[in-house]
Amino acid sequence: EIVLKRLAENGKILRKKYGNRFVYAAKRRRGYTKIYHGLVCTECLIRVYRSKEGKVIQESKFYGCGSIPEWGIIYDTTILLFEFCSQDNFKRKGRMSGKINQYQKNLEKIEGRFDAKPVVLFVIAGNREEVNKFVENEKPLGDFVFTDFHTFLKIPLGEVLRAKVYFWWSGEQVETISL
Repeated sequence: EIVLKRLAENGKILRKKYGNRFVYAAKRRRGYTKIYHGLVCTECLIRVYRSKEGKVIQESKFYGCGSIPEWGIIYDTTILLFEFCSQDNFKRKGRMSGKINQYQKNLEKIEGRFDAKPVVLFVIAGNREEVNKFVENEKPLGDFVFTDFHTFLKIPLGEVLRAKVYFWWSGEQVETISL
């Protein structure tokens, strides 16, 4: 931590107290707003990976695909794409619909690049009822599943992919499924 501390003191990276520890991050235009997002995405990655090991794909490997998830994990012939959505973004009119539309246009490109069928998991920092209502209203066709962050965190480690907590539009109704 000596090197990180020096870099922060010299203004090369950001350092912030987060809980009872320091968190370091690359400098960005918007400062610390990405720290929470990064920590949440890392927490979710660990929970999914502990449920079933696969090949983790970092965000930058999706550049040029048209849609850029936080990360992906390849399992044999499937790639799970992860999207975290803050409550603020979830509440913004058209933001989630825009993400889904972009994915619908670009899933074929992602499938071609990784030679695996994509499934998009949205974990949303909204309440469970709002997420269910969103799926019911939006009716996103394709391999999109949704859950709220609070429920996601309650799932025991190693059980994330087997838990029946994900909303999916079957074409007729919202169903609660496991991955």
